[in-house]
Amino acid sequence: EELEQELDEEVVKRRQAEKALRESEEKFKLLYEKAPIGYQSLDEHGHFLEVNQAWLDTLGYTREEVIGKSFGDLLHPDWVDHFKQNFPRFKAIGEIPDVEFEMVKKDRSLIMVNINGKIGRDEKGNFKQTHCILHDITSQKKSEEALRESEEKFRNFAEQSIVGIYLISDDVFKYVNPKFSEMFGYSVDECLNNMHFPQLVHPEDLATVKEQVGRR
Repeated sequence: EELEQELDEEVVKRRQAEKALRESEEKFKLLYEKAPIGYQSLDEHGHFLEVNQAWLDTLGYTREEVIGKSFGDLLHPDWVDHFKQNFPRFKAIGEIPDVEFEMVKKDRSLIMVNINGKIGRDEKGNFKQTHCILHDITSQKKSEEALRESEEKFRNFAEQSIVGIYLISDDVFKYVNPKFSEMFGYSVDECLNNMHFPQLVHPEDLATVKEQVGRR
């Protein structure tokens, strides 16, 4: 009778645990379905188990077109090997911070995404699924590329200029071009590592020069 009572108590505890787990999963499902950012879950082979509406809106697919497919199927070919190499590491480590991939939308246009994820495990600690959030960073990447191109154009112009050009911040040289170096007789390294702007200005002219370059 005592053994039977223990078994009954064990069954009750197990049913309570299963109920709590179902309720937790339902709450989590409602959370990711309504989240304003993309969510995706992959199985141990890297195939889609779940995606939310924000993810579908970002990529343009329907849920039926995605579930069961490999994440690699939606990547630009140049990024497929990157995924194959890093997915096992993700599963081994348990999380990935700020990993970037170039994905192919349904209309065949490309977007760059940033992914943060963690591994979900069962009660025994075994792999269950991934939980990842996805951000479209295409505009950010385009802005960064435009800035790099602008900086490169400026540097090319400045390096070949016959006029001395310099950039300073808090009286510290951040850049001097070859002509500036030639004019003052100091090497570029000397200007950038050992000198401050006031050192190249006569003390009597320093206040005027600072005012002219917008410094107070």
